[in-house]
Parts: sequence; structure tokens; C-alpha cells
Amino acid sequence: VRSDAEKEEAMAAITDHMLPGRWNESRPMLAKELKATGILAVEIEHVATKVRSGPPVDDEEDHQLDIWAGVLPVATAIGQPLADQHVKPDQPVPASLQAAKRRFA
Repeated sequence: VRSDAEKEEAMAAITDHMLPGRWNESRPMLAKELKATGILAVEIEHVATKVRSGPPVDDEEDHQLDIWAGVLPVATAIGQPLADQHVKPDQPVPASLQAAKRRFA
């Protein structure tokens, strides 16, 4: 992505995907920040994925091996927002952070 307008549009889309409404809650980007940021646009023609759930499906002889097998659950969660030390004490937590907490709960 080469044009500044296209870069900014992409960054807004990425930001709002993770934290809906956050782009408009944030200050505008500085020119030096925009210049220092690169965005790569990739056209995807085909995507394949393999998804399964449950325990491993091992061959019977594998059950005799001295190797751990199992499932390691991975969770994504949004924790309690921690304000920067320079944020005014009465500054409310923005709606985008509250929305993200609900989204990832």
C-alpha cells in the first residue's frame, strides 16, 4: 500500500476489527507515524484450513511411547484495562475497550 490515504484506511480497518470504534476514539496519526508505518496488501485466491477438536488420534503403537500427548487449550481474553500514568484520573475507559471485553469474553 503506497498512498497515505490507503495506508490510513487499512490501519483504521485493522484497528476497528480488533477494537470496534477505537480508530475514532484515538488522536489522528502524526505524519512521522504514517511515514514509519508499512502496510502490505495481499490478494488471497485460495485458503485451506484443517480444524479438529478432541484428543489426539494416535496409532495404537504410539500409546506405548514415553511421549506426552494431549490437548493444550489456548484462550484469548481481554483483561482489565490499565490506564497510562498520564491519563487523567476521571477519564473514562473508552467504549471500544468495553466492547472488546464483551467480544472476547
